[in-house]
Amino acid sequence: MSRDVLNIRYTLLPYLYTLMYEAHVHGNTVVRPLLHEFVTDEKTWDIDRQFLWGPALLITPALDPGVTVVRGYVPNDRWYDYHTVSSLPTCK
Repeated sequence: MSRDVLNIRYTLLPYLYTLMYEAHVHGNTVVRPLLHEFVTDEKTWDIDRQFLWGPALLITPALDPGVTVVRGYVPNDRWYDYHTVSSLPTCK
């Protein structure tokens, strides 16, 4: 398990470094609320338990002690499962 987590961390480091560079040079944000990317989707306006890492990585963390399953909102766009790289179905 810890090896898998470390592998994810090191795989994402180039993406994070790129986000940090963009933040430094252009003033972009690294961590942003969903409404930052999905302004016209009113459902994202009040979401405070999910965030985006840059424009591409949607994170829904387990924030409460003992929680192993979380529910989150997935905006209508093309999304991929991080582990399988398979496209997730979209809602219309």
